[in-house]
Amino acid sequence: MPFVLDASIPACWALQDEQDPRADAAFLRMRTEEAVVPSLYWFEIRNILVVNERRKRISEPDTGFFPRDLAGLRVRVDREP
Repeated sequence: MPFVLDASIPACWALQDEQDPRADAAFLRMRTEEAVVPSLYWFEIRNILVVNERRKRISEPDTGFFPRDLAGLRVRVDREP
């Protein structure tokens, strides 16, 4: 059964100093279930990465690699209003 995922959960995966048991659980759940995300999801992810790159919480190469790695997960964008 699909579940809703917002950008705060992958932010925990991207930023090494962020840890949350809900983020870990979501990652495990995505092995067997599809996550549904809002249409702004990829814009939010990119913004999180760029802002935190400026704050030196993530490296420039990781800012580039993370969206590619994230795209390999079972994520469906809900484009319905």
